[in-house]
Amino acid sequence: MDTRFFGDSMPAHRALLHYLIGDYPNAARWYRVALAASIVDAEQRSSWGALRARPWAQSALAGVNAGVVGLLLAALIGLAMSAIASLR
Repeated sequence: MDTRFFGDSMPAHRALLHYLIGDYPNAARWYRVALAASIVDAEQRSSWGALRARPWAQSALAGVNAGVVGLLLAALIGLAMSAIASLR
């Protein structure tokens, strides 16, 4: 069986059961539940999730975020000043 449609979880088992008895709307509903659960599980196991949990990484990301906001603000101010200067 294709592991995309049959996982090792209770929602996936229920989806397969509904599919086998011909109850396709409920099978689709349970497949969506199983897919959402697998996405959340993969997010928690990812290296990005592990990195974000570290305090130093959170501080670094906050600093990068502040720098990007500053650059965007400077670009916006530069555009506004150019527009004002062109009106004269």
